[in-house]
Amino acid sequence: MNSLQHVPFFINSFNILCVWHINKNIAKNCKFGIEQEDWEKIMKELNLVWKSDTKELFDSNWQAFKSANRLPPLAIEYIKKEWISHQIHFAHYSINKHMHIDHLSSQRGESAHSKLKTWLETSTSNLLLYWMKLKESLLSMHQTYNNNISQEQIFCSGCIVNDPFYSFLT
Repeated sequence: MNSLQHVPFFINSFNILCVWHINKNIAKNCKFGIEQEDWEKIMKELNLVWKSDTKELFDSNWQAFKSANRLPPLAIEYIKKEWISHQIHFAHYSINKHMHIDHLSSQRGESAHSKLKTWLETSTSNLLLYWMKLKESLLSMHQTYNNNISQEQIFCSGCIVNDPFYSFLT
């Protein structure tokens, strides 16, 4: 994770961990014996921790998650050791200080596929309907991208002003 700091071009870059992969690792190590429906509820609760807007809220949400006793102590210890210790690289309170254009997954293809499936809603329709939904989806994603760029120009203006990599944005 520290290799970015050794490449001159990326010396000011911030390493963001992929929440999708974090959650997959948590499932691989902690899901044993938990029904899928219960697991989905647990992951929603855990994602609320990850999406906390402040460090204080993150800590409070993490304490509440632990106190709910929805996972065995060994699973909580795994999450604490492997992921809570790296929270500045994926928790929203930290990564929102850095430009990411709302790409919190390192798998753009997976993200695009997931968004497309959400927009299509079903896999048993006709081609014209899919084409119209795809067009609507792309227009929406383009608008979201433009909004994210504008938002991050405001939030990150101080951190990117002197960085030549982002000179085209200012």
